[in-house]
Amino acid sequence: MKNVVYSIILAAGCSSRMKGTDKIFEKLCNGKEVIINTIYKFDELEESSKIIVVTRKNIINDFKKLIQKYKFKNEIFVVEGGLTRTQSLFNGFDFVNQKFFLTDDSYCLIHDGARPLISKRDILNCLENAVKYKAAALGVKINNTVKKSDANRFILKTVDRTDLFSIQTPQIFQASLLNKAIINAKNNNLDFTDDCQLIESIGGKVYISEGSQLNIKITTPQDLLLVNNILKVMEN
Repeated sequence: MKNVVYSIILAAGCSSRMKGTDKIFEKLCNGKEVIINTIYKFDELEESSKIIVVTRKNIINDFKKLIQKYKFKNEIFVVEGGLTRTQSLFNGFDFVNQKFFLTDDSYCLIHDGARPLISKRDILNCLENAVKYKAAALGVKINNTVKKSDANRFILKTVDRTDLFSIQTPQIFQASLLNKAIINAKNNNLDFTDDCQLIESIGGKVYISEGSQLNIKITTPQDLLLVNNILKVMEN
């Protein structure tokens, strides 16, 4: 049976470091909003059968109007997010779990709405590893020297970076494994900054699939400028 992939795109953040602008609605140099660029990356995948965007309650209507302006191959579902990333994922997964029939061949792909430069190659490589290991996430090796500081920002020691990775998205999990992890997190009131921690919390192992430094998450105005510059180069 062909694997079925449900793409959950998290876009419920408040853009607190964007100096008053909502990053997901910012237009890139190609004329499309950040979130639309991101959605298209998964809409173009044959492997992604359903796309669920999780966003803030107060902008759901604006979101739906924006999506109607563009043509997608797949139906785009918009779901209300929570107060934290983990709660938003819960809402997105609960929607998938209630609306669709999940099997052992079902996989949930979780991606940041503010990562519009994700490549098809990296998505598919991550999916291949997720199918092989049940859980996989994109990551890049940390190249800079890493220091641990004290509370006053004085260096305590240099951290060995040999096995250190900066984890990105997508993070892709077998749906049944993710469901088990979410039930555990809900029962124990657990909240995480990263989706892999859900799997780790039940003793699961997540394979790190090689990512790219170009898979930037837009967090600051400088990130937005960098993404636009990269996009200009990619389109020429």
